[in-house]
Amino acid sequence: MEKKAFTLVEMTIVIAIVGIMALVAFTAFSVARKQAQRDIAIDSVVTTLRGQQSSVKSGRLEEEEGANLCKGMLFSTEEPYIQEVTAPYVAVGSVSADYCDLDDRDVTNFVGSEGFLVDSIDRFGSEADSFLILFKPPFARMVTSDDTFAPLQPIGTQTVQEVIIRIALENDDQVRAFRIDTSSGLTERFNETEDAE
Repeated sequence: MEKKAFTLVEMTIVIAIVGIMALVAFTAFSVARKQAQRDIAIDSVVTTLRGQQSSVKSGRLEEEEGANLCKGMLFSTEEPYIQEVTAPYVAVGSVSADYCDLDDRDVTNFVGSEGFLVDSIDRFGSEADSFLILFKPPFARMVTSDDTFAPLQPIGTQTVQEVIIRIALENDDQVRAFRIDTSSGLTERFNETEDAE
């Protein structure tokens, strides 16, 4: 009785098919991993902004400072790309006259920003190199600046009241975006291709 065995050609074909399948799976995994990294980067920024806004709105005094603080973020298209900013809140009689004292600010690099960069900033319909947003107590009103620590401007009545910040991974051409609606205070991640349709 003769034994049937695999020929060398059959084994080579099976090995080639398995190799091609592994290559396709590895490529798909790599693309999914990069997409997940982009999404995590955007989510961490949006979550931090929402947390800062909530903290300022709650009226809690900061333990170390014993006072209310203005909190926010500075975005820049150059390094460091994202920084967290806190500044003492100075109450001056009426709420409309109070301000955030940027001369006594504390700026730290955003912990969740390793490995990604700010690709572009669309501030009220025009490109900008940097954008500072602070939430001011007691109602978490937004104040902004288009230059690094220039005088803060209260949110006015611009026709376009949103800021779009696009973030990409280093050495990657795909970007993710989030927007800050300065009229309502809403910060959300969004897909620009879906909104364009």
